[in-house]
Amino acid sequence: MQIQFKTSGGFANLRLNYSVDTATVSSATVQELDRLVQQSGILAINQQELAAASMNVPTNVPDAMTYEMTITTGDRTHSVTMTDVNMPSSVRPLVQRLRSLAIEQAKQG
Repeated sequence: MQIQFKTSGGFANLRLNYSVDTATVSSATVQELDRLVQQSGILAINQQELAAASMNVPTNVPDAMTYEMTITTGDRTHSVTMTDVNMPSSVRPLVQRLRSLAIEQAKQG
């Protein structure tokens, strides 16, 4: 599995980028990411349905973060963009973990 994760926006306009190929990390990290991806249901989220469901959600939230994720499993690639405002609650643990991994990576240079 490969994951590409990007953030932007928020009060400080924090931009993070994180990419991981689970073939190159520890088995504990692989198991954790696989579990979070499965529990989040992110591979079943339809971007158009997410956008339609967000029609009645305020869009002028100045410190909302935007998250872009692309997950590749086998021959399937799934991309989704969401914000703090329209993110399904099931996806939050995955985003939180990817965000912490991105911050760790940024600190390492």
